[in-house]
Amino acid sequence: MEAIFVGIKMGTTGGKFDIDRKCPHCGHENTFEIICSHVLDTMSYVEDSDTVVAFDADLEVHIKPYSFEMRHMFIQRQFEEERALKLIDEQNKNMDELTKAKIIAESIEKMTRITFELVSRSIENIRLIKQNITVTDPAQLNEWLVNITKNQADKVIEAVNKLNEVGVNKKTQAVCQKCGKDWEETMSFDPISFFGKR
Repeated sequence: MEAIFVGIKMGTTGGKFDIDRKCPHCGHENTFEIICSHVLDTMSYVEDSDTVVAFDADLEVHIKPYSFEMRHMFIQRQFEEERALKLIDEQNKNMDELTKAKIIAESIEKMTRITFELVSRSIENIRLIKQNITVTDPAQLNEWLVNITKNQADKVIEAVNKLNEVGVNKKTQAVCQKCGKDWEETMSFDPISFFGKR
């Protein structure tokens, strides 16, 4: 989807677009020109091996990338993380430790719910190899996900995250126009922010 968004941008903006970023070193507001064809050249693709998480020789979990709706949920999760950190940062001087802990706990609870929902909906099926059984029922997949160990859950989450990183590379090197220092910047291609600026 992100490659399609970049392609749309390329076809409607003369093949380039601007991003505004603040320098983490001096705070200067920079505007960088991004060439769409360069972004599309970084494209990576889903391999069959990316969609299977194996647990020994007994069980395989088959996963799929996020749908458009799931991508929106992911963006919401990122927003919750950023909002909690920003609130703590802005009110750090006046905020007591109990209030700070409460904000963090609420944010973690929301992020955990969204993460579980995303991972659950990313599982297409679970294959029990020795029994030659394939489970596709969402309720049973949820039940399995709730009852696995933390290490198993981390393995599935890591595979889902890796699968969803496939596509255009979101990282770019930025150099401040004022102080000359460089840093790695992450671009966002979600349609709300990507197409929102006029």
